[in-house]
Parts: sequence; structure tokens; C-alpha cells
Amino acid sequence: MKESLHLATEVTIDEVQTIILQETLRYEELLDCLEKEREALVAQQTDDLFSLVMAKSKILQQLLEARQERKDTLIRLGVNENGNSGGPPWVRDLLSQHRKRLAGLNVRIIGKNAQNRELVVDSLEVIQQFVDILTGANQRPQTYQRQGLLKNTKTPARFNYKA
Repeated sequence: MKESLHLATEVTIDEVQTIILQETLRYEELLDCLEKEREALVAQQTDDLFSLVMAKSKILQQLLEARQERKDTLIRLGVNENGNSGGPPWVRDLLSQHRKRLAGLNVRIIGKNAQNRELVVDSLEVIQQFVDILTGANQRPQTYQRQGLLKNTKTPARFNYKA
């Protein structure tokens, strides 16, 4: 028990705030990267897209590391994984604020990712349509044919209303 208390006292409020800040910054970097990805998709800047995918992969790895560091620190403080019980009250308060901030960022990240996914899907559909046109694939029967044109007639067209 003394060892557990000794470990908990080694972690200061500044350390916990720094760890939480680092995790929050990774989420903000991810959001920024997704916004740049959207801009590159709209502008069809394929070279930028590749570097953004690499940057996003790096950010995600850093995010996983930051989350693991937060979890390890909470364990050292005796706080459960959810941050709802155990440890000093100031830690639970910090975690509560952190969860609210991350929830907002998460909603924005999900929205940006959905927009980017939609842009990619739309682009791929357009490309597929061009490929189909160029290769003659997927030829559908046309509903309008020239044979159906009426020649200039002197009598107006009539419709039969009886069923």
C-alpha cells in the first residue's frame, strides 16, 4: 500500500495537465490534417494528398502513444480506466474537463472524415463513369431515340383520356 501511495505522489498536477494537453493537441492536429486533406481533395492536389496521408498516419500513432501515456499515469495515480473513481479529486476533475473537450473534437473529426470520405467516393464514381464511357462498358438502352420524333404535322397531337 505504501508503494502505491509513493507512486501516486510522484505524479504532479502539472504532469497530468501536460499529458492531457499533449493528447488534446494530437486530436487538434488530426482535425487540422483532415481539413487540409479536404482542401487537397477539392483542389485535386494528389501530391499533397500522399503527404497528408503520411502525416495523418504519424499523428494517429502519436495519438495512440499519448492515450497510453495518459492511461499509464492514471494507473499510477490509482484512478480507474474511465477516470470515474479512485485517485485524487483534482485528477477526476481534470479528466472530466478533458473528456468534454475531446467529445467536441471527436464530433468535429468524425464530421470532417465523413466529408472527406464523401469527396473520395464522389471522385471515384466520376472516374468510373469516364472509364465506362471510354471503354463502352455499361451501355444502357437510351430512352430517347430519333425514330420517335414526330414530323411537323398540321394537326395537333391528341390524347386518349379513356381508360
